Amino acid sequence: QPVKIDPCDKQGMNEIQVRNNSLFLIGQMGKETRPQVSMKNVKQYLVVGRAKPSDADSEPKIYRMRVFAPNTVVAKSRFWALMRKQKKIKHSHGELVGIHEIHESLGRSVKVYGLVIRYQSRTGYHNMYKEYRDTSLCGAISQMYMDMAGRHRARANTCLLYTSPSPRD
Repeated sequence: QPVKIDPCDKQGMNEIQVRNNSLFLIGQMGKETRPQVSMKNVKQYLVVGRAKPSDADSEPKIYRMRVFAPNTVVAKSRFWALMRKQKKIKHSHGELVGIHEIHESLGRSVKVYGLVIRYQSRTGYHNMYKEYRDTSLCGAISQMYMDMAGRHRARANTCLLYTSPSPRD
């Protein structure tokens, strides 16, 4: 059953349809639109995983990765995408050992975070060093994602953070 929404809605959606237990937002032009995952408020996750034990390798190597994502679902997805690219371990042949959110202490002073970024553009891959001023590491990473989207049209899933970011004095 289509559910009508107030026409003064800020998102410009005309109706929400429920089909097969899934929500579909129908816009003004009659096209379905999906809600976008925003990288505005990222959190820091520590994701631990490994390949599934097999006859050839009964004790596979455990990999730990720091991932910046808005929620745990996106963090797991980014972890397996990077594992597939770097270590040739797919999600179907691996297992997740644990995922933990890392909470930062509330700092009141502004720090400068230097980030080494590798991103994919329309013409190829590029390396870049940029500095961001913020009170927290997650805030600096959020600025980086917004800056890369605005200036370079780079999507969040194509931006890789290479060095361990530490505040610079």
